[in-house]
Amino acid sequence: MESKKQNFDTSIILPTLERLENDPTVIGVMVVGNDGYPIRSSLDSATTINYLENFGSLIELARYTVRNLDPTDELNFLRMRTSDYEIMIAPEKEYSLLVLQKGNAGSISRRDRLGK
Repeated sequence: MESKKQNFDTSIILPTLERLENDPTVIGVMVVGNDGYPIRSSLDSATTINYLENFGSLIELARYTVRNLDPTDELNFLRMRTSDYEIMIAPEKEYSLLVLQKGNAGSISRRDRLGK
């Protein structure tokens, strides 16, 4: 899913997105602008919107919490694990990168992920 509204040049992060999208343990990759609109997603529209609606407030709460604990610090990465999934969020100045990965990905060896 590509959004018509784009706040920055995605070519900057395109190699990273392609690498993540080709990883067999990754279910989906989403890039969301700080305005809350999806910029790019490998998931269908409904799934993307569902994740972004739910994780937008979590990202802001995490940023607020880090700043509240130490005003000189900032949130760099947020990782959550459920029984089925692992959600990794990398907030940047212009966008946030969300990666949805299989929950058992840590038990899959790098060699197996690369198909060697």
